[in-house]
Amino acid sequence: KKVVMKVRDSTITYNGDPKISAFFSQTVSPNQALQHVDEVERSVQQKGPANGTNLFTTKFRDSSFTDTFNNIMYRDTSLFAASRQGALAEQALAYHTKKTVTQIERLEENLRKQQILQVFRDTFSVQIADSNAKTYSESELFIRLRRKHFLQIELKAVVIIQKFFRMSIKKKWWTSIRDTRNGAASKIQKNYRSYRRWNIIPKIMRIRKENAALVCQKLLQGYRIWKGWYMSIHQ
Repeated sequence: KKVVMKVRDSTITYNGDPKISAFFSQTVSPNQALQHVDEVERSVQQKGPANGTNLFTTKFRDSSFTDTFNNIMYRDTSLFAASRQGALAEQALAYHTKKTVTQIERLEENLRKQQILQVFRDTFSVQIADSNAKTYSESELFIRLRRKHFLQIELKAVVIIQKFFRMSIKKKWWTSIRDTRNGAASKIQKNYRSYRRWNIIPKIMRIRKENAALVCQKLLQGYRIWKGWYMSIHQ
């Protein structure tokens, strides 16, 4: 019975042994089951006690009496032994098949997740930490990446709207400054014309009139001097 348990443990903790896989892949008959149990017993006796085995039982397996006694004790010769061995083999094979399929499905899912992450990272510059991506399923990861992508588009649209609004405000401000500057320039020109009309031009006219008066006085004085000189000569 203990050997059968060892066979059961070896099938459950199957790590790719070709002998065990070949044994359980074929149809198990009673003779084959007993032969396999004998092989396991001989391998245990040759290798010695493994970790966790009972040293008391392995100590008395050296004599022929203990070998016969152990064969009687550990060998299951009932009618349903072969069926039980076949059922155990089928259960172990089904368990490992399911485990292998589950591992393959997980690997394929991880590969699909990595492909989705790479596509979103290269195309849309959207990424999620790998530690967080492992906790999500494939659909959840796709939904979260799409939401993040849409959020990125919304943020870009908000930035564009803000820039356009600021541009309109700046345009109104510069327009008001331009109108104020043009109004100030026109007012300065108008005031300068008024100042020139009422101050500069009259001042220039007065200066010219004074100069003309001086010229007239000098001409009159010269005429008088010339007339006196002329009269003195002709008398």
